[in-house]
Amino acid sequence: MLKCLLVKAMEQVATGMTEIAKGVPNLQKEMKKFQIIMIRQNDKIEKMAQVLFQLIGIDSTQEGRMDISKDTD
Repeated sequence: MLKCLLVKAMEQVATGMTEIAKGVPNLQKEMKKFQIIMIRQNDKIEKMAQVLFQLIGIDSTQEGRMDISKDTD
């Protein structure tokens, strides 16, 4: 009886692991898409910042300005 339960549990674990393994390539593809989207958004934000700096008359290369490209975490 115990052996039968152990076999069933191991079969369920194997099935679960197979499903997870099948999902990994899709997850990797989705993460790559997300990374590309975030890079594009960052580029847009940097361009907007440059325009704002120009509008208020600050040289965007000026030292002491806020560097928006640095990670703040």
